[in-house]
Amino acid sequence: SKDSLSLIEYFSDLKIKNRAPTKIGASMGRPEKANERRMKPPPHSLFPLGDSGGPQRLINTALEKSKDGQIRLNIESRKCSICDEETVSTRHCNAPTLLNKRASSHNINLKSLVDSSKKNLKINQIPPTKCVKSLESSDKTPELLEKGILRAKYDLRVYKDGTLRYDMMNLPMTHFYPSEIGLSVEKARELGYLFDYAGDDLVSADQLLTLNFQDVIFSRKSSSWLLNVARFVDEELEKIYGLDKFYDLPLDNISDPSQNAKSSDMIGSLMIGLSPHTSAGVLCRLIGFTDANAQYSHPFFHAAKRRNCDGDEDCFMLLLDGLLNYSEKFLPNKRGGTMDTPRVLSTRINPKEIDGEAHNIDLESHYPLSLYQSAESEAPPKNLANDLEFVTNYLEANTDYPFHFTHQTSDINSGPNISRYVGLGSMQEKSDAALHLASKIRASDASYLATHTVKKHLLRDLVGNLRSFSRQKVRCNKCNTKYRRPPLSNKCSKCGGKILLNVSRASVSKYREMVSDILIRYPDMDKFTQQRVELALNSISTTLENEERTQTNLGEFF
Repeated sequence: SKDSLSLIEYFSDLKIKNRAPTKIGASMGRPEKANERRMKPPPHSLFPLGDSGGPQRLINTALEKSKDGQIRLNIESRKCSICDEETVSTRHCNAPTLLNKRASSHNINLKSLVDSSKKNLKINQIPPTKCVKSLESSDKTPELLEKGILRAKYDLRVYKDGTLRYDMMNLPMTHFYPSEIGLSVEKARELGYLFDYAGDDLVSADQLLTLNFQDVIFSRKSSSWLLNVARFVDEELEKIYGLDKFYDLPLDNISDPSQNAKSSDMIGSLMIGLSPHTSAGVLCRLIGFTDANAQYSHPFFHAAKRRNCDGDEDCFMLLLDGLLNYSEKFLPNKRGGTMDTPRVLSTRINPKEIDGEAHNIDLESHYPLSLYQSAESEAPPKNLANDLEFVTNYLEANTDYPFHFTHQTSDINSGPNISRYVGLGSMQEKSDAALHLASKIRASDASYLATHTVKKHLLRDLVGNLRSFSRQKVRCNKCNTKYRRPPLSNKCSKCGGKILLNVSRASVSKYREMVSDILIRYPDMDKFTQQRVELALNSISTTLENEERTQTNLGEFF
């Protein structure tokens, strides 16, 4: 007999099928996410303030520190095309300015720029506006100061290319109910959804529709951010460029909140979708919202973004924000500076031109018996090419793609919206929950999981943080000057400010109790790992003990 199963078949006279002839491994996906993209630290404006803005890089702080409103910056000089006045602003006299001199270090009148911005925006006082310390682009072209002030008004944080981004996990979808994404029948028909997936006229929000290739469904968590970006763009159009508002959202009404702007007001808006490590955006249209911390869109759209529906993170921006505020002049002049930016924009998805993985999607409503028979005999997949319908079968015909499904879903919002991993707070709670679950599953070895948790994650974190703590620089809490070693005076030699550590003591010891607890609970962990942990904990204790040691007097020994 070639295996035990056929031997049992021989003696039992029964036909016995293998329950699991092929096993497929899978790794845990990353947790769900839907949040605004923020740089570190997160500025409102790509305008430099140098050291004059203080640790927070605030315009108001720079004005307070400056003499007569003058600060010194490494920045390009420009000239007004109307009045020939020299400036660093990209607009003057309601017109674009021209390059006058390449980047150099010179004094600029920040107060004059701020006063001009307040006049253009018709405001008397600017909100706390965070800028950047310096420009990393080759030309040192600053962003228009008015844009940063408007972003500060709505607490919006700019990205390195001048746009506003929202990050969301990507999930594939081919069909949806208007009722589950907050889309009315009237709005659906207005957006072009006239028939359901079976070809019947759309008359009810409970009819199933086939998702268009470039339509997306956002996390409901993003709605307030979208509304603020739309308000920002409208003010920008009106007060900076002298144009009409585009989104024209209703003003907030305190007495009647039902009249305020709602997330549904953004349905139908055009967006740009972009995957990390690429430089090509794809045009898309927002058609609804989901309770999940993710975004749903068509597999063709994911493939056009150079994604293979792997549950990874993408970002989105309003199309008008990208067209108005993106500029390659802002991009850092370093390796990878142009990545994750919409240098080009695909306006239409051609299924022939997207990645081949999307061409291998099957369109079946049920699978034929030959699929299961071929799987049992481990036949090559290409043998089934004529038994199944794939996307590739319709590429040359240039017709509609008849997407079907094998299992129905009543509502995409009916499942868990937040995974257990995200719902748990500290790493201690996450670790305890994982080990508790492993101890309850007979197929899992809790000691093995504990060992690998310590070896692959906790121990590396302990040792890495200790190394960073031991080799760290220090900085001044006032002027942010960095020192390789603390000055002997224990204060900043420039401004006399207090010297602070870059790496805190808490970050070094944050996993000490957790690792010690695991060692006690799982004593059968291999000796080598135990000894490595003990050495790391002893090193941490010795290092932190020296930090905590205080000067004693002779009388304490009597």
